[in-house]
Amino acid sequence: MVSISPINFTNVFRISQNNQPQQRISMAGIPNDEFVRSTTPIDAAPIQEEVVNEFTSWADKTEFVLKELPSILMNPEAHVMGTGFSHTTYEIPNNKDYILRTPNCFTYSDVDYEKSKINDIMDRNLKINVGQPVAEIELRTHKNIPMFIEVLRKQEGESIGVPPASTIYDEETGKIRPGVLPYEAPERKAKYAESLVKLAVLPVESYEKLISYIKEAADAGYIFDHLNSNNLLLDEKNKSINIIDMDKGKMKPDFGNVLYALTNINYFKTYAGSNGGQETNQDDIEAAIDNTIAITHKFILAMQKQKVKFNGPNSSMEFHNLLHSYPMACMVKDFDASKVYKLFETNGVG
Repeated sequence: MVSISPINFTNVFRISQNNQPQQRISMAGIPNDEFVRSTTPIDAAPIQEEVVNEFTSWADKTEFVLKELPSILMNPEAHVMGTGFSHTTYEIPNNKDYILRTPNCFTYSDVDYEKSKINDIMDRNLKINVGQPVAEIELRTHKNIPMFIEVLRKQEGESIGVPPASTIYDEETGKIRPGVLPYEAPERKAKYAESLVKLAVLPVESYEKLISYIKEAADAGYIFDHLNSNNLLLDEKNKSINIIDMDKGKMKPDFGNVLYALTNINYFKTYAGSNGGQETNQDDIEAAIDNTIAITHKFILAMQKQKVKFNGPNSSMEFHNLLHSYPMACMVKDFDASKVYKLFETNGVG
């Protein structure tokens, strides 16, 4: 039988025994000139309701692991949402709020589903959706070898830009990974340009929302992984930019890194170059520059409204790469990166 085993967190709400509601005192039989005063101790904390893990509750009620999971894993073509180098994501039938993420190194033909269990790993400090894990499905083979599947909150939108070259080429051989498009492939260049167009027309409010998400996630102990622009999802319908794959860690938000990811600036040289035997025409290059500048201006304006700043001298190498990029030189009409920095400084750089 599948069991759901909560994992204890130190930040889960606890109710003291001293915080029980006081017994009601009857006034019957008390003379009119006598008074009884009852007060609640001033140090008594209010009783707070524990946040329920909606996925584990749903999975328990529907017997998801026994009735649905085998079909998903054994018929992936019907449920796969996306496949990366190390993981594959699956949609969950009859549940639009969560997705599954499985490691590619396992096969699921020898699973004893009766021995499976679901661990509650929901972070109750994080109130917003950043595609975070909320549960872990622990599977066992008939030889008792453990395998784990993550359950993530589902985010809406399409990934922006092109992932870094490190996700495309094998680190040891330097050769392109099997079944992966080359970094300079026309399809990747088209995706890069299309993302810039869609981001550039968003209102400033869309960037404000993104900044507020980054701040709230940081307060809960999460860091945005800016090295991969694919970690930002553009939801055109709701005009929002959503986040996935945040890392755990206590750090001050780095909005220079966020702008680096939004502009996907690391791909500009590839887009404008003649790599792969296909040269991008000048009009398309100029459009990419104009859209990058538009995104930058809107993001800086959103930062002003949200009262946040860049990290200044403590900024990352990626932010400095943005400052030295050709689109930023076009923005200030000078190749001196200090002038780009000065423009940023007058718009709220710390």
